[in-house]
Amino acid sequence: MEVAYRYPVLGHPNRELSLRLVVLQTWCCKMAEGVLSALIALVGVFSSVTASLFVSLRQSRIETQKLRDEYFHRYAGKLFEKRLEVYPELLSPFVDVVH
Repeated sequence: MEVAYRYPVLGHPNRELSLRLVVLQTWCCKMAEGVLSALIALVGVFSSVTASLFVSLRQSRIETQKLRDEYFHRYAGKLFEKRLEVYPELLSPFVDVVH
């Protein structure tokens, strides 16, 4: 049976069966190629989506860090200005004691 499956013989009694098996084998091979092509495409799409996700997450983290740094620098600048206003008044008693 295996020989008839692989090598259909015209005069063989199971010729029709062996031809059907050959057609089935050919169809399965083509189907396997189609499935393999679909899997390759799916892997490509998945890797593209994953890379896009990581890039967008990284960019959002960078932008968030930039905003935090900007707010920190604004806060530090305002704090420094306020210190310049308030420190002379706070330190005047100590300056009088030292002099």
